[in-house]
Amino acid sequence: MHLAQELVDLIVDELSADATALICVSLVSRSWLSASRKHLFQKLRFLPSPLPRRHRNDRQIRSIEYTTAKIIEICSHPLCTIPNAGPTHVELTAGVDSIFRQLAHRDHYCRRRLSAFKMLLSWLRERSGEERDMMQTYAQKLSWNVQHLTISYIDMEELLEHLLFSAFPRVIHLTLEGPELCSRKSLSDTLSSFASLTHIEVPASQMSLQILESCSTLEHLSITIEFPELKAQFTMINQFLESSLTVRNKCLKHCELELRSNPNDFRVIACLSRHIHFHMIPSWTIKADCKAFVRGCRSTIPHVTAIVLRSWEVFRPLHGLIAKLDQVLSGLVRYPDLRDVELPIVKVEGTVCERSGAHHDMDEVDLERQGRLLFPNCNRKGLLKMCYVYD
Repeated sequence: MHLAQELVDLIVDELSADATALICVSLVSRSWLSASRKHLFQKLRFLPSPLPRRHRNDRQIRSIEYTTAKIIEICSHPLCTIPNAGPTHVELTAGVDSIFRQLAHRDHYCRRRLSAFKMLLSWLRERSGEERDMMQTYAQKLSWNVQHLTISYIDMEELLEHLLFSAFPRVIHLTLEGPELCSRKSLSDTLSSFASLTHIEVPASQMSLQILESCSTLEHLSITIEFPELKAQFTMINQFLESSLTVRNKCLKHCELELRSNPNDFRVIACLSRHIHFHMIPSWTIKADCKAFVRGCRSTIPHVTAIVLRSWEVFRPLHGLIAKLDQVLSGLVRYPDLRDVELPIVKVEGTVCERSGAHHDMDEVDLERQGRLLFPNCNRKGLLKMCYVYD
């Protein structure tokens, strides 16, 4: 039976989070292949992150060199169709997130990852073997459509030495994660490599925000606030708001503040209301754990249009806290400009077996239903939104 391409595209879009299903339907015909491929290769990770403990085994941990060699082999093959899919997001990471600090032999594993990452960077700089692409490096061939580049846990100076960012000509969204492993010059050189940046995610450090002051194209800025030096970070943010070209030109339309989890993070919201100049940007998003919004802050914070309640499912047993939070947010007194209260729901990519651990933990339909029951006032006023986070 022949289906119209529009219908094929709609079906494939519905399967976008299910990698197993996408692989299966891509074998139906060419019309299914092109649509499936765009979802399957939308994001490329160099190198892939270690799996969470419940999803990994020792064989996977030991195979980082094999994985890297396999990536190079597949992407170098003349019949490889990944470039045709036009990946939109590339993540470059050599290190291991702090989540995996309990990993056995972590230091040894980090050294192996770094060695494998250097091998991958060396390959990305090589010229493609195809005659029509002889002038292109593999990085250019894979990244022609990349708009979002994530750089995490990498020595920036070393990255600049081994990889030319000119291979990513269409990047408008840059994310910098992990400990700062770069000098002021290398960070400045990195930012100046992308002429059309509109969205940047950075830690709230003096160096990164000062360098961003001269960037005039920013429309969306995401800042991560770390403990414990809160007031110093707030001062840096205010200095950026007062000195930045993009704020003066009224180009910066939205700013997002993400608070790292901390037992005392309720104090941070109170500090935000007193110390940050919210009136200088038309729209703000605050991401934090539920308890941060219940205690501590009694002042009005203007221009906050969205609040993301991170880890809300952990607080489900605390009905009193959730009920109070529902009243605070739906009352629109502390946050008079609030339009969205977002509850993140982790959506596991691929198919999971019914009654399996992943199925039990990530029952999205059940979580969505519980979210609406826990926040009836926000739901009634049309504030409540479910945002899916793909893992």
